[in-house]
Amino acid sequence: MEAVVDFHSYAATNADLVPLLSSVTNTPIPKRGKSEPSLSELQENIVTVVAKKIRESTDNLAQMILKNTNTIEALKEHSEFLFQEIQETQTVVQTVKVTTQTMKKESQSWKIKSRKQRGTKDNGI
Repeated sequence: MEAVVDFHSYAATNADLVPLLSSVTNTPIPKRGKSEPSLSELQENIVTVVAKKIRESTDNLAQMILKNTNTIEALKEHSEFLFQEIQETQTVVQTVKVTTQTMKKESQSWKIKSRKQRGTKDNGI
């Protein structure tokens, strides 16, 4: 029987390894990223954010007030229209009352005249 020989070795030899840097001789280089903001910068940023929020709230409030003002104006116009309609209706009702009272008086007057006329005719026959 033949032996199978593996030509690929996944085990590295010492010659293949890259030497590690000595941590004793080399210190890490500090990152030169963004530095921490100063107290005055932080305060300025806070004031800016708060001022922006106040402006947004003020704008929203102004829009709500405008919308409410428009709604109130529309309600005012409708109530004035309804008031005029009620005034006109009251005038018509008053006219109808006066006319009805006048017609009742005339009707009673005609009834009385009619009774008198019938009474005189009945007596004369």
